[in-house]
Amino acid sequence: MKKRRTIKEQYKIKSKYKKIKSYILLFLTIFITILLLTNLIWNSNYLKIKKINIKIKNQNILLNSEIQKKINNSISGKIYYFYNKDNIFYLNTQKEENQLKNIFKEIKNIEIKKNIFNQNINILIEEEKPIFNYQNLKGKIFNVNLNGKILNQINKINKNILLTSDTNFLPGELFFKNNEKEQIFNLIHNLNKEKINIKQIKKINSGFWILTDNNNFKLLLKNDFKIEKIISQIKIYKKEKDDFNKLSYMILYFPDKIIYKKK
Repeated sequence: MKKRRTIKEQYKIKSKYKKIKSYILLFLTIFITILLLTNLIWNSNYLKIKKINIKIKNQNILLNSEIQKKINNSISGKIYYFYNKDNIFYLNTQKEENQLKNIFKEIKNIEIKKNIFNQNINILIEEEKPIFNYQNLKGKIFNVNLNGKILNQINKINKNILLTSDTNFLPGELFFKNNEKEQIFNLIHNLNKEKINIKQIKKINSGFWILTDNNNFKLLLKNDFKIEKIISQIKIYKKEKDDFNKLSYMILYFPDKIIYKKK
């Protein structure tokens, strides 16, 4: 048979539970007080981001409003439903820089600085300068920088040289690999001296290039072409014949042979 507790024992147990409840209540009181105080300080107007200053160097494509909108999205809302995200100490500048560069392929360099005393965010962006256009297999047109990086999509061709390929390139990808860019543009420079002004560069990923000039004359080259040899072959043809302007294309795959077709 279970032994009944004495009145003294029951009193001790009740006192023990009462102490535990008091400790729990004290802990909750302290916790809630700290939470409310930190919330009051964190969400204070003295720590709130008041202004975002955006400066874009070489601005041609990017809009300040687009950058502003992205930053506003980052600092809106709450952390754990309690703390505002627009606290100037909460903003992670490195994270924001990386996110903006991933979203806007036109950004070449970006630096975000906090001005704690003025509660301002200063964003300095250097924009990529579009040099070429790129047209993919679906006919969509993009800006391209000097290094061949595919930038933003545009409505129409607006540059002197158009890049095309038999495969699609996505924004952020490089059209030229390794030393291809230097080779191609050194060749174009030398072709200009021969009054051959290239307007389109087509890359064939099986290892060939097709260059088209303003008169729709095409030069077909292998990937490992030698500039001196190509210019020499063109000069030889011009010297021997006077119908260069009537050519439709010229194939310069072979070291000692020129294949061509007239229009």
